[in-house]
Amino acid sequence: MLRRFSVLMAVVMLVAGGCTQGEDAASDETSSTVTSAVAPATSTTTATTTTTTATSATTAATRSTGAVRPDSPLSWMPCSIESVDGTSRDGECATLTVPLDHDDPSTGTVDLSVVRVLASVPEERIGVLLYDGAPLASTGIPFLLHQMSSDELARRFDLVAFETRGATSETGVHCGLPSDVFLLDPTPETPEEAALIEQRYREFAMGCGDNSGDTLPHLSTVSTARDIEMLRVALGEEQISYFGESYGAGRGSVFATLFPESVRAMVLSAGFFLDQSRDETLVWSMSAQERALSAALDQCADDLSCPFHSDGNPHDAFDELLADLDADPLVVDGLEVGLAEVLLVIQVDLYSDRWWPDLMQTLSDLRDGDGSALVPIRQEFSQQINEAGRAVLCLDTPRRESEMDQVLIDEILTVAPRLGPFHIDNVDVCRFWPIEPDPPPPVAATGAGPILVLGTSGSPWVPIEESRALAEQLDDAVLLIDDRNEKYPYILPSPCIDAAVDNYLIDLETPAHLSVCAPTDPQIHPPG
Repeated sequence: MLRRFSVLMAVVMLVAGGCTQGEDAASDETSSTVTSAVAPATSTTTATTTTTTATSATTAATRSTGAVRPDSPLSWMPCSIESVDGTSRDGECATLTVPLDHDDPSTGTVDLSVVRVLASVPEERIGVLLYDGAPLASTGIPFLLHQMSSDELARRFDLVAFETRGATSETGVHCGLPSDVFLLDPTPETPEEAALIEQRYREFAMGCGDNSGDTLPHLSTVSTARDIEMLRVALGEEQISYFGESYGAGRGSVFATLFPESVRAMVLSAGFFLDQSRDETLVWSMSAQERALSAALDQCADDLSCPFHSDGNPHDAFDELLADLDADPLVVDGLEVGLAEVLLVIQVDLYSDRWWPDLMQTLSDLRDGDGSALVPIRQEFSQQINEAGRAVLCLDTPRRESEMDQVLIDEILTVAPRLGPFHIDNVDVCRFWPIEPDPPPPVAATGAGPILVLGTSGSPWVPIEESRALAEQLDDAVLLIDDRNEKYPYILPSPCIDAAVDNYLIDLETPAHLSVCAPTDPQIHPPG
């Protein structure tokens, strides 16, 4: 169950902060204000910076040097960096102060936590490797050491992570309604019930605007990309290497588009493609979830010991179970749980084929009338919802003015006949968002390449179609496909993926576009 909670936190886009100062490190001593403004993006492919520290064009020759660590205006102090896996390591912490509004610094500032672990072999140091695997409006700090575990990278790079705006108390979003608004009935039976659900979403969005002060318009990915540029300047680096995962990869593509000369190397792993229309992304996602669910049920059908085997026909048993839960939810200790909760569990457990057996056990228990597995999921979801994450999504994507049209509904039902019917009535809270969208410019990253994009063939969360589209949209990028049923190519050991990432970040060598890494084979397979 702990594993479900950790993944659920990604689903609801919330991770707790992971930096604790050492005993002698007072917060006012670690803060450093970078007063220079990062110029607004005036082009879809490039942007300039005006700073008081270091801004200069770099050549290819400078892309692989950095043994001498440049001076930094940040005040670094010893601290313990806590990891998502419960371990900790000594490192250094500082605070980066950025404008709340990059276009009008007089509106105030935001303090962002920054941590680093210095390269273990200083004479072989290449430079800074910035890790951004933070969920929406959160922090990548707890994931830094867990994800960037390569000994070679630790030897050659200062490993750095930071807290994105929206994760701080200064930029917190407060909506004033219980977050179980996102666990309402996904299949309203009457127009009246549908109208009531829509009203709850409308009230949630309006509450975010009423209770969040002046910060709500300033949480977009464009603002965060400009924070990253200010961090680069504050680190004293002419260029940085960047490893972004999930929404952090989406942020990276925007950063590289706005500030291509600031990029030495960039890995975008399981990355969201922010240029894509919300409708097309939804179709891709539903198709990927359907493929993963079908594979999980197929696996169960072939395994007599599978608890949801159902005489070799778990597919029909699944359909019957969801219909039953929709019509007659279970009650556990006075709490009603049903279709919304089981759909959430399905989304979490399809994350990796390692967890498919857990899903089959839960489905079997539900069929037997035991809904106890859904209670902690519901409680955790209600407690962990990230309101600031909703704000980022609503700012980053163009607003859909109406609900799904019939063309989109038909497309979803075609690619996802099993799961699609439970998603076509979803309400888009961004329709009612009180702040107008501030989407990023079309990503191109012209001049920042080559960029290495990683995608998994069986991911239900970031479909391979999305990874392919991101790589093709960027001016100079290659896609390396991890042939596994996982979301993140770089989390679980893969000799092929690990070696490819190390070779690229250290030597700037990329594989051929659309090359494939098999699960246990250390060799990269050519495209096709």
